Amino acid sequence: MLATACDRAAPPTRTVAPDIRDAAAYEAVPTIALEPDAPLCADPLACLTPPRADAVVGDDGDVLLLMASGRRAEVGRVLAGTDSAVRVGREGSGPGEYRIPGLLGFSPAGDALILDIAARRTLRFPRDGATASTALVTLPPAPLGGFGFVRGELRILSTDVPKTPGDSLPVHVFALDSAAPSARQLHTLALRQPAYALMAMRQPPGLFTPADWFALRQDGSVVFAYGGELAVELYDSAGALVRRIGFALVPREPLERDIAEASASRLRGFPPGAMRDAAARQLTQGMATRMPLVTALVTMRDGEIWLRGTPDQLGEQVEWLVLSAAGEPRFRVRLAADDAVLGKHAGRYLVTRQDGEGSRYWWVRPPTRAPQ
Repeated sequence: MLATACDRAAPPTRTVAPDIRDAAAYEAVPTIALEPDAPLCADPLACLTPPRADAVVGDDGDVLLLMASGRRAEVGRVLAGTDSAVRVGREGSGPGEYRIPGLLGFSPAGDALILDIAARRTLRFPRDGATASTALVTLPPAPLGGFGFVRGELRILSTDVPKTPGDSLPVHVFALDSAAPSARQLHTLALRQPAYALMAMRQPPGLFTPADWFALRQDGSVVFAYGGELAVELYDSAGALVRRIGFALVPREPLERDIAEASASRLRGFPPGAMRDAAARQLTQGMATRMPLVTALVTMRDGEIWLRGTPDQLGEQVEWLVLSAAGEPRFRVRLAADDAVLGKHAGRYLVTRQDGEGSRYWWVRPPTRAPQ
């Protein structure tokens, strides 16, 4: 049974004045270089990243990660102070097994948490690797892209079911309680989004169409970014908008190289023929005239915010803007376009980066005098 809109409090109002700064202010944000510290795993063949790399760093420094293994990724755990990974669970449909590990997290007690998005269930593995517990979850009526483990509780953002697909509706925060008959609404954000029912068919977006990005932080607050603007909105744990901050930058136009690479990525898996040709035409016909300004949103366990920009014109590097937990700009970082920033602990950041063996998880450090 899905939650309904009955007896819900009105969404909080949006009364915060935006703090949008000019391009000169952006250029004044200091740029730093992250320096390699150590690979997450000492064995060069361990901790290789799968095509969709992901990892989460716990409060004590333990790391839960996706590792390349055969046709699909498997989950591993690297205990704090060690440099080798221990497998967590395995592929399958039985107890302690997962088909597609779509989200990783930690409970307050340090248990490893995995959301199997294919089976719509969560798995919990104690730190000692004992037998896991498994529980089914029920999704809310019109899920959005944001979900995460908040203090061990699985949460997701959703609107109500729209009367017409794409209607603008308020965004709610739901808790997906283990084995509960329905998703439990916690509160409503002072934000509206286009709404689509859970099983609704959607038109694929054209190339470079800016995306909506959400992140749920450990204190229950929510960060939102629209890819067409270099800005974030911060919502507190009750859903009120507390800050909107960003920079008024003009995005660049797509190059032929951008179009070719993005098209190839989106069409991967389409066999040659009429269907592939039709999909290719749809991508370019609906193509945005400008590149998005935000292409990923990552929040650290301490609330720090990382915004990924668009790769440079050579497609080799991309700039990240780093904000404090309160949203104040701290510094900028340039990384390889294929690298990702995943977590933070004790002054180090966990990233993916290319080395002689392929793409691996690495610990990196900011310079000694990095901006605070």
